[in-house]
Amino acid sequence: MGGGVSAATLRRSGAPCRLSPTALFSALMVTSGTMTHRLKRLESAGLVGRVPNQRDARSMLVQLTPGG
Repeated sequence: MGGGVSAATLRRSGAPCRLSPTALFSALMVTSGTMTHRLKRLESAGLVGRVPNQRDARSMLVQLTPGG
């Protein structure tokens, strides 16, 4: 269930549909551990990908794929 809500939250963030994992789990009011599991499932399904954060080279952003 959580995967659809996570993908919808990324869509609502507006183009290019990407957020930091912290912003995503905060918006969904879940723990970081829960978000990690959801993101792994979504990534395995090809619905999201991780892209480098151009504002902070130490972090990654979660972005919807065309299939997401």
